[in-house]
Amino acid sequence: MTGGSTAVRCTGEFGLRRVGAGAREMLLRAAARRWSVPLESLSTHASVVRHEATRRVLRYGELVEDAAKMRMPIRPKLKPRSEHRLVGRSVPRSDLVDKVTGQHQYAIDLRLPGMRYATTRAAPVHGGKLIDVEPAPAIAIEGVEQVVRMADSAGVIARTPWSAMKAVAALQPKFEAERGTRVTTHDLYDAQLLALDSAKREEKLKVGDGRKALRSANHIVEAIYRAPFLHHAQMEPLNAVASWRDGRLDGLDRNAGSDRDARLPRRARRHFVRRRDIERLPSRWLVRTKSGSARERDAVPASSRAR
Repeated sequence: MTGGSTAVRCTGEFGLRRVGAGAREMLLRAAARRWSVPLESLSTHASVVRHEATRRVLRYGELVEDAAKMRMPIRPKLKPRSEHRLVGRSVPRSDLVDKVTGQHQYAIDLRLPGMRYATTRAAPVHGGKLIDVEPAPAIAIEGVEQVVRMADSAGVIARTPWSAMKAVAALQPKFEAERGTRVTTHDLYDAQLLALDSAKREEKLKVGDGRKALRSANHIVEAIYRAPFLHHAQMEPLNAVASWRDGRLDGLDRNAGSDRDARLPRRARRHFVRRRDIERLPSRWLVRTKSGSARERDAVPASSRAR
């Protein structure tokens, strides 16, 4: 399978690209046998096999039964870069206009009857455990229905996304780090700022004189943007949808790591009794936007809070 942020240069290059090349070679062999012509005299383009000398054409669908009886080549001949029609080339994007104009529907745009919104505040240290959290500051915010305590985080359930985000920011949960864990997120942030201010910093790219421009500016706007080390910038906030009705969970979480989606039910099963309870919403509702690394941070907490 191919998927994730490395699809083209890794899993695609060493997986599906070779599978596709092998399938093409099998189709060529099937056509060569049917026409009794040398394999080298055939070519493929736009899902057809061509014999230029006689101008004969066969569609892939007409050859697939014969090709399926052959053994898949282990080292098929790959297309040279000069013949690539998609990889490495700029091709029209059918979804680009909707994304630029804000009409594209992401997973976070999904609305279901009686839907509620939840967000969490996790331990600042990996492996940290929640000791206690006072729910009153969050409950006082309009639209908030519940504060949820979990093993490593505190969550808020509300009627609107803004209420949930505002309420979780008002919480002051207390966490206990696992033994031996001393580095926190803020420690990493402080180290990053210290490195930026250090005289030993290394410049990778320099265009113009930013410091000089700032000194002569009439008005300066300052902001600090931070991102975790494992940073996959998606088009929407990380999210997942889970619906718990009549003892059954319908889950929606779409991301770039399609090759590992099947592992989600096993991770969520700890919250439920029967394996068959865990299903998925129709694929027409799914929008692939997130990085594969985000999967378990979204779907498993959503499953737990839906129940």
